[in-house]
Amino acid sequence: MNPVANAKRVSRIEVALTPKQAVMLWLSQEQQGRTSVEICRDLLQLPRSAAPRSKVGAQVAMAIRTAMKGQDSERIAQAVRQARMEADFLLLLINRANFLVLDDKQVRWLKIVLLYERRRNLALSENGAEDLDEFVKYLRTTAIEIQAMQAATKAIQEQDFDGQEILVKDAADDLAEQAGETQRMIKIQDMIAAKMELPEHSVNGPEFQRAVDMLASEKRDFIVALAKSQMLEDFGELDAADAVINPHFLAALSETEMESSTT
Repeated sequence: MNPVANAKRVSRIEVALTPKQAVMLWLSQEQQGRTSVEICRDLLQLPRSAAPRSKVGAQVAMAIRTAMKGQDSERIAQAVRQARMEADFLLLLINRANFLVLDDKQVRWLKIVLLYERRRNLALSENGAEDLDEFVKYLRTTAIEIQAMQAATKAIQEQDFDGQEILVKDAADDLAEQAGETQRMIKIQDMIAAKMELPEHSVNGPEFQRAVDMLASEKRDFIVALAKSQMLEDFGELDAADAVINPHFLAALSETEMESSTT
């Protein structure tokens, strides 16, 4: 196809997209299958007008103005603002999910390394039963944390992006590998517990899955709140932004206070 004709066809498609479609098009073209380093390197070379939030925002604004051509200017301006807010929220949702997964990557790996170390030390332990209890507790807590983060990102993908992958390649690969490590350790531990007839030392089961699901829901809600509050703040709606994020911060403070009171 002639490059000029192809560019015109792409432009026509872009001006007909909804905010969600515009974000998903950007996601498929600019992020999927690429690492965080590759994406950051490209972003540093772009002018601000070509950055994702600016570029997609301009696309959805043009789409609204084209669709509402000839209508009241104030009504158009309000529709443009609403569309840009919707697109901006989705882009920030992708950004915040990736940030949280990547930012905590090393901590998750250290926890997994510590799990293997604790497993090896059990053979040399003089307090076998007590150390086994501590190991199982730590394995359960670590596995819930890692598997809940993976489930939270998948829930966001299913609920907000029609199942489309939102994590950059290194974030998705690391999280999948870490979740796989915890699943393998749980399988081994449950086999040992069954062989020793110690069901209290098994990990997997309905209670474990409920804990994963509950934490995944909390993480998903927190990521959504982070993105929504940032979007509202950037659009000048400061009180609304605080109303979205403050309950999560207050809940975290309450949890910290409860943990401190029990130690």
